[in-house]
Amino acid sequence: MSKRFTESNTVVSALAKEAEYETLSSADLIQSPHLEVMRLVIPERQTVRTDGGSSGEFTVQCLRGTINFEAAGRQQVLQVGDLAFLASGQPHAMHAVENSVALVTICRQAHSH
Repeated sequence: MSKRFTESNTVVSALAKEAEYETLSSADLIQSPHLEVMRLVIPERQTVRTDGGSSGEFTVQCLRGTINFEAAGRQQVLQVGDLAFLASGQPHAMHAVENSVALVTICRQAHSH
């Protein structure tokens, strides 16, 4: 099955200001051949880990809550508005100190032919 890409010049809501945490869900917001943007809802005391298999650089921005962000042997605290950057292929983990929402943006590397 092929991925459905987001049409150019599309406006999406990363986080409705009036939305309560309980009504939010994780979702792919934008997908293109080289860019993926997703909203990640992480319940309090839950951890999301990756093995670093991402094929591109990425950012994690805390939209709500507090997230302990661990990568490259460092642990940092992301609070609302904070943005972290990681190079491609780095394993990382996000642990929600409280109910949290993150905006994850992945810049996919072009495949050479």
